[in-house]
Amino acid sequence: MAKSVLNPLIILHKRIIKICLNKKIEYPTELIYSEFNVPTIEILYQIKLLAYYHKNYTKFKSNQHIYSTRRQQTFIPLIEPKCNTSAAMRHCTGYGPRLYNKLISQHPNLLNMNNYQFKKEINKLL
Repeated sequence: MAKSVLNPLIILHKRIIKICLNKKIEYPTELIYSEFNVPTIEILYQIKLLAYYHKNYTKFKSNQHIYSTRRQQTFIPLIEPKCNTSAAMRHCTGYGPRLYNKLISQHPNLLNMNNYQFKKEINKLL
């Protein structure tokens, strides 16, 4: 995610939280995030992106082969587009599949969950 695009949104997010919690503007934001368990804009972005790719998993998975084998692969990774620039790597089409593949490889039980259960678990993990 580009900081320059989201910077005004991040600043407003911090100010709104401080106003709602009746804290001074100079109060450290990191303490608010840790004390009140409020997600940052980056984490909210990751949650929405992971939920989208989980919901549309069948559209984005790579079809390695269509014939049956003795050992069926439980997780078919999403297609990760080839990116040559760092801007393309941060874009949702490059970042989303990489993040989803990494998360599912670390927590394979997430693959069999429905969308509601998946969102609940992602909120706990992130």
